[in-house]
Amino acid sequence: MGEIQGQDDGPSFAWREPLQRWSDEWLDPVLHEQERTEPFPDEVRRARRLGAAGATREEVGALEDRLGTKCR
Repeated sequence: MGEIQGQDDGPSFAWREPLQRWSDEWLDPVLHEQERTEPFPDEVRRARRLGAAGATREEVGALEDRLGTKCR
């Protein structure tokens, strides 16, 4: 797990692997279901991913325009 070359401007951290391990751990029913009042939805289990999809370039651009700044 280190840095990877970003698409636009320099290196960025390789988040996919640690986030997948984290999701897999939390989706393990033996480890964590007893801590939750409701089980994870089936679509979350099928996707093996906690969280939401990232913002599109257009969404980031619109936010940058609204805030009057640019992300690096």
